[in-house]
Amino acid sequence: MTSPNLSPSAVPAASDARLSPSQKVMVGRAPLGSRVRMGVFSETWVAPDGKGGIWVHEVYLAPGHEHTELL
Repeated sequence: MTSPNLSPSAVPAASDARLSPSQKVMVGRAPLGSRVRMGVFSETWVAPDGKGGIWVHEVYLAPGHEHTELL
């Protein structure tokens, strides 16, 4: 999943020094993984962290972007 509004050039040059090489690769991408739950007002996504663990992302949807089909 990628965001059309972000690209590596969207990151200010001053912050480049603070990003690790693996973080620079992820700029402009949303590494959310797989959606495991979809609620009306939020979604839960999980992704491997590459070190044997997982990331759990709880995404709250902005007003007007709710999953109203679930009501």
